[in-house]
Amino acid sequence: MKSNGLLIVMSAMALLFGIRQMNSHTTFYVDGKTGDDLNIGLSWTSPKATVVSALELATTGDTIKVAEGHYLVPLNAGGKIILLGGFPCGGGSRDAVKHETIFSTTREQWSRGQALLTLIKIN
Repeated sequence: MKSNGLLIVMSAMALLFGIRQMNSHTTFYVDGKTGDDLNIGLSWTSPKATVVSALELATTGDTIKVAEGHYLVPLNAGGKIILLGGFPCGGGSRDAVKHETIFSTTREQWSRGQALLTLIKIN
């Protein structure tokens, strides 16, 4: 009985403090126009501004949904994270043709408006 009570308290604390439990996958949201890297990034209403900020929180198995725009992304994101572009600013249905999302791996490419590749999904 005592261990069940401890588990409940620990679970409540995890939820209260935003600590993710093992084997859960989280979706983070990035919008370069409306986002702020101080946001929690767990919805389109409070997205991160940069992919880098979302990657700092993401772990293997997580998904990062990215609104249209041009973003700097490290070549090695660390772990297997799903990166999905093609969403409109502010959120909505994904359409990679209508809402182009460009990921550049170097600041030089980013400043010139060049992309190493345009991606819809990175595994």
